[in-house]
Amino acid sequence: MTRVTGSGGSSGIFACWSRVDERAASLYERKKGCCGFSSVGKSVDSYSKPSSSLVEGFPDQVPPFPTETAVSIIEEELGAPVDKIFDRFDYEPIAAASLGQVHRASLKGQEFVIKVQRPGLKDLFDIDLKNLRVIAEYLQKVDPKSDGAKRDWVAIYDECASVLYQEIDYTKEAANAELFANNFKDMDYVKVPKIVREYTTPQVLTMEYVPGIKINRIKQLDQLGVDRQRLGRYVVESYLEQILSHGFFHADPHPGNIAVDDVNGGRLIFYDFGMMGSISSNIREGLLEAFYGVYEKNPDRVKFPQILDK
Repeated sequence: MTRVTGSGGSSGIFACWSRVDERAASLYERKKGCCGFSSVGKSVDSYSKPSSSLVEGFPDQVPPFPTETAVSIIEEELGAPVDKIFDRFDYEPIAAASLGQVHRASLKGQEFVIKVQRPGLKDLFDIDLKNLRVIAEYLQKVDPKSDGAKRDWVAIYDECASVLYQEIDYTKEAANAELFANNFKDMDYVKVPKIVREYTTPQVLTMEYVPGIKINRIKQLDQLGVDRQRLGRYVVESYLEQILSHGFFHADPHPGNIAVDDVNGGRLIFYDFGMMGSISSNIREGLLEAFYGVYEKNPDRVKFPQILDK
């Protein structure tokens, strides 16, 4: 789980995404030939005609890995042939990303999506992170920090490594999704796909199929008939709730990970809980004080240095 601290330690996490993406793409190139990439877990290519934000395309595209490989991983992880587990399994993936790809399936009349991890990622991370550790230790020794910044290169590396390994453990993502869903259980304007624990392992994540429209598709949202002003309020309220009430928030809120459907007149659907953030209670208290200070236009209550030093 990503930690968000007053010292800004989380900023180093994002510095490593492009390097890992590049290596993930390189891994695919060695096996298949070519690969586009953007940021970890964000590059999605659609192969059917999806109605869901979960499977809609991003600007860069990542080709899928062979279906036979995906099926082999599912069967090895779940311990049975896919046609024995599911009533229907779609062999053509509906989406592919740098960390995995998604297949649809049905069981007992319910629709599910199955995220399968791209093979070889842990070995890739082991190699790269070992090299990055050496670089971090070197930078720690030679960085003069003459600009006054409090950089701890080894701490940045440790945080980055921790997040990356958790990103490729789908049981962690499942736990994050369940905690997030529980935090919003009494709020009908937020929907989190239900996790199917029985069919979830470190490399396979099975969840409820919840289609929606990407939150930045304005024309489609208008056609759906949702109130965009109210929707905007829901987004703000949901993040205030995440950060100030629970201290546990979705740390990757790009439009591919937030969708909308017409349930209850317009509902937010959150996807992809691989990267989450947590904020300690003392920092939450400081942020809340600052928030009320801004609201009341009282500069004495807005003391960011005190927040950051907590």
